[in-house]
Amino acid sequence: MSATTGAGLVLPPGYSPPFYEVTDTDHTAWIIIATALCLCWLLLFAAIRLFIRCTITPGCGLDDVSVAIATTLAVIQSSIMLGACSDGLGRSVELIPPVMLEKVQKSYYAGNIFFTLALGLSKMSVVFFLNRLTVVRTQKLVFHVLTAFIAAWTVGSTFAVALQCDLHHPWLIVDEQCPGAFLRWKIIGAFDIISELAIVLMAVYLVWGLFTTFSKKAIVVSAFAFRLGNIVAIAFRLANFDKPERVSNPTLAEAIFIVWTQTELCYSLISATIPSLRPFVTNLNTQFGGMGAGDSQNGYGGGGGGGNGYGATKNTFKLSKLRSANRSATTSANRGDTYTDFTTRQAPASGLDGRSDLYSYGVWTAPTTGIDGGSSSKVGKRNISALADENPKADATSVGSNDSQRMIIRKDVTYEVHGV
Repeated sequence: MSATTGAGLVLPPGYSPPFYEVTDTDHTAWIIIATALCLCWLLLFAAIRLFIRCTITPGCGLDDVSVAIATTLAVIQSSIMLGACSDGLGRSVELIPPVMLEKVQKSYYAGNIFFTLALGLSKMSVVFFLNRLTVVRTQKLVFHVLTAFIAAWTVGSTFAVALQCDLHHPWLIVDEQCPGAFLRWKIIGAFDIISELAIVLMAVYLVWGLFTTFSKKAIVVSAFAFRLGNIVAIAFRLANFDKPERVSNPTLAEAIFIVWTQTELCYSLISATIPSLRPFVTNLNTQFGGMGAGDSQNGYGGGGGGGNGYGATKNTFKLSKLRSANRSATTSANRGDTYTDFTTRQAPASGLDGRSDLYSYGVWTAPTTGIDGGSSSKVGKRNISALADENPKADATSVGSNDSQRMIIRKDVTYEVHGV
């Protein structure tokens, strides 16, 4: 027996009518699909982040607390929007019973408030994460300033959304004159874009002075550059807000605006978790049952031993060629320089998971001439690892210990040699 949809379409036998149909007077399906998909994605990434913090890199920081609160608010906001859709949000006003119309407007009003709060906390969590990656006092001060800016934007945006139209009943928008409503959203969106650009620039500022390869810097910045996708969502939100039917029929006219609102909120929370995914993705790399060169991290494969229980209990390492860290010293000696010493590979950099896993250390500061005024004196400084003796070749690469670049104890030795 064939069925018939609400729009009069006859369905073949065995097919059921859809939950919602998209018509000229009903766009509820768009909102439900966008909200449901976003809710699933943000819960997935929240679970991944929780898994990372509980098993791979235990510990909880301000960034994790902010993401947790933002995710909770986002779940509440999504639930409110789904409930509003069941009451009539997305339909034309004449299709909504009068007793339900005010309830729909209240739900939409509350959803916008939760949206601004969750969005602001997701931004702040990224800045908190950046702050964890540095010990430089100047950088921390800059990150604190950006955090204060985002906090002020969050509070201001929340009040701007809450205090709209008639303050006696600010949730009512049908046939209400709300002067400056579109201007408010444009100002909120402008500072929203500025904050996203500032977050990416802070990531560049974090790695700018590090003595490491450009590729490693690019990897760090690219993890935070996912935030730039929010700018696209902001632009589409603003482009779909100010429509001719916004005052007389806002429940239908703002359907696409709501879709992009849900998209921005979901993407903001996902991009706040992306910089923390490095240890999770690393554990997914099984190296076909073995471990990569110089990599002692645990994997899910049978050959990757581990205290986390992802593989066998026996550690397995893939051998790599040993190389000396004293290449430049040999080159300098061949040139006949007065002083030679083993030199640097790279400077330290912090990893994306809150730990210092991009290990690289400088061990030689170039000598300066004539500190005491004598042209024949040379002063140099070297940093000696407690794992190496006075033989520079003792700091050669070893497997299973991150190339012996983790410096356990460092001693600074300063000396001065005067010519006769």
